[in-house]
Amino acid sequence: MVVEIERYYGVIVAVGGINTKSPNLPDWDISYVEYPTGRMAEFGEALMKARVSIVRVTDKRIYFEQS
Repeated sequence: MVVEIERYYGVIVAVGGINTKSPNLPDWDISYVEYPTGRMAEFGEALMKARVSIVRVTDKRIYFEQS
């Protein structure tokens, strides 16, 4: 299954139909997506193809930077 990236004015706002979230950090522009159980590889691959920098992967979330 192909995971689609949704952008709004060039910023990733959803991955695979799941909205991304951004913690309110004044000095770091980081976002994350909470992926469904067992689909980390698909979501990670989609983000890598979108040319973002993946910062950390946990058992529930993928954190990434958009530049």
